[in-house]
Amino acid sequence: MIGGCVMDALAFLLISLPIFYPIVQQMGYDPIWYGQVITITTTMGAIMPPIGICCYVVAGMAKDIPIGTVFRGGLYYVPTYIIANIILMLSPYWTVLVLSNLVK
Repeated sequence: MIGGCVMDALAFLLISLPIFYPIVQQMGYDPIWYGQVITITTTMGAIMPPIGICCYVVAGMAKDIPIGTVFRGGLYYVPTYIIANIILMLSPYWTVLVLSNLVK
């Protein structure tokens, strides 16, 4: 989340994945699980100020809404992202199992 707050999501992924992915693999976690966690975390960072690229896109499309209002509206989603990440981190096996059954 902190990385997404200070830089764009793609830049954060390009910097952090080569560092953290081998560590996650050595710890024995599933790569699909790590992909879920990093995706939710990066998305949460994309709506957080000061970078919050998603909020700038919305403010650019809706010219009559100030950027502060858009950022405040985006902050309502942060607790949902945090709860989703907590669920993913507490049950990595079950989240991967559910995802693999949905794909079949």
